Amino acid sequence: GGGITPDIQVDEPAYNPIQAKLLASSVCSNFLQCGLFFEFGKYYLGVHKTIARDFVPDDRVIEEFRDFLAKKNLKLSDKDAQANSGFIKDHIRDVLIDMIYGEHEARPLSVASDYVVQRAIDSLPQAAALVNRAKKYVASHGASMRAAE
Repeated sequence: GGGITPDIQVDEPAYNPIQAKLLASSVCSNFLQCGLFFEFGKYYLGVHKTIARDFVPDDRVIEEFRDFLAKKNLKLSDKDAQANSGFIKDHIRDVLIDMIYGEHEARPLSVASDYVVQRAIDSLPQAAALVNRAKKYVASHGASMRAAE
């Protein structure tokens, strides 16, 4: 019943205080369906109407997000915006893609930028090397076992 213990343990990175504040919602835990990023998505699409499938938020979008936050009495300093720009851009992109093209388009983007998924992908060469060593071991010991018969 305990399952398989992974060879490589990867912990979800903790959100910094700015990230936690941006994701916080008393309504639900899925940023694609509620919270500041979702609210900004509605606002952004109200102004811009749509986005391309390959939409990547740029610095102008970050400024619009900061202006949106300011209207909600939330200040995001230049330093905090810069330090969290990748996080903010990824979340804005995921929400807008979800709103326009659906979760089936947004989820792969979200997964592709997920820290744990990236660590798993990074460990694939190590896993392949282990498989190759196991095959060589079985092949060499299999030959010696057949010779002993």
